[in-house]
Amino acid sequence: MSSDINWTPAVTAVTFYAFVIVTAEVCRKTVEQFYRKGSQPYLFFMELIAVTQQCTCVYENAIMIKNYGPIGFFSAVFTILVVTAQYNRGAYISPLLPVEMAWKEAMDSVTLLTLLAAQTLGGYSASRIADSLWYYTSGYSAEHAQLYSNLPCALKYHVPFIFALGYEFLGCFVLRLVLSNLSLKYRRYIMPFVTSAALTFALVYVGVPGLNPVTTSSRLMGCPGLDLQWFMITYWTAPVLGWMAASYIDRKKLFKVPKKGNPVPEQPKVNKKKKNK
Repeated sequence: MSSDINWTPAVTAVTFYAFVIVTAEVCRKTVEQFYRKGSQPYLFFMELIAVTQQCTCVYENAIMIKNYGPIGFFSAVFTILVVTAQYNRGAYISPLLPVEMAWKEAMDSVTLLTLLAAQTLGGYSASRIADSLWYYTSGYSAEHAQLYSNLPCALKYHVPFIFALGYEFLGCFVLRLVLSNLSLKYRRYIMPFVTSAALTFALVYVGVPGLNPVTTSSRLMGCPGLDLQWFMITYWTAPVLGWMAASYIDRKKLFKVPKKGNPVPEQPKVNKKKKNK
């Protein structure tokens, strides 16, 4: 049995990932020079950069799937999640947690809309960026030349559609439960592992890895297989409902919820001068 493996596609993909991640970090450093941490523009640009970075890397995953199968896909997703988590500056990348925070009044509507706008723009931009990178590197990479000319775009299921819909609900339900039951010490590596495993399972047995409305929409919205209405139900409504159902059952807090009635923002204390008796 021949055990020869062609590592050229892997080197191509890793180089692509590294370029995207480094460029994103340069952009973050630039944002930090102009905006105060925690301000609305800061949150917008950090979310925009993180989502664009993540979704652009998702496009390159096609190389890993084609050449190395599920193991290659799992390895790529796990590595990207672990590495990018060190640089994302607290970006959410998915709308699921912000929606929960807004529902529980831990995030105001302006911040939620800011994040959703950044995620939408980032997901939209990713396809253009990936396409441009493939175009300019097509002369050096046969893999990129093929992706540029013929990117696979179809929603093909290995199971009846109702099971794919159910997996989006159940998958996000489980991810929320796992997240809330992990200490911060272990969350950094266990959550990427669980997420990568869930996506790989979906790739092999369901046909379409989703579990994140933003990345799924960036990569597959408009592809043959589902009309817009059913796409939104499957990859937006079902994940949000699954996540929120888990947050209702499991009351462990992922974030601080301000008490009702507290003044926001809190007024600074003023030292009063003592009156002479």
